[in-house]
Amino acid sequence: MVDSISSNRIVGGAETQPNEFPWQALLQVEMQSGNAYACGGTLIADRWILTAARCLVVGRQACTLPFVAVLHGFKKLSLHLPHQ
Repeated sequence: MVDSISSNRIVGGAETQPNEFPWQALLQVEMQSGNAYACGGTLIADRWILTAARCLVVGRQACTLPFVAVLHGFKKLSLHLPHQ
């Protein structure tokens, strides 16, 4: 039985060192409806991030680039989205 599920950590995950996985990025996405969420991505070139299509399209609504922020190189990050 799980004592607490309030942790923001990945189950079975391990702490990493800064720059240990420099190809990982976090995308903060805000839809035009005002809904916001976070999604992971992988740097595949200097200016390109590969992510799942579902990260940028919800239903039939696609987000536009002004509504996407890319975070890279942070050791600790607290993310508080409006819907949480």
